Amino acid sequence: MHTDSRKGSEGTHAPIICVCMCCKRVRDSLGNWTIRAELPPPNFQISHGLCPECENKLYHNAGLLSRLQAS
Repeated sequence: MHTDSRKGSEGTHAPIICVCMCCKRVRDSLGNWTIRAELPPPNFQISHGLCPECENKLYHNAGLLSRLQAS
């Protein structure tokens, strides 16, 4: 699981994990996206992103990725 740390409201560092907003895969520390059966511990913060597979399905196949990159 890829984690980052940011200060929480109490001044402590809460680990952050990145979850694909489409397929719910979780990015690990090596940048690999895997399906996880268990939920993250309650002290983790969740950041949403897109795994490469979903990014390709949503943007590249629809012709939107090239338009976004050209902007």
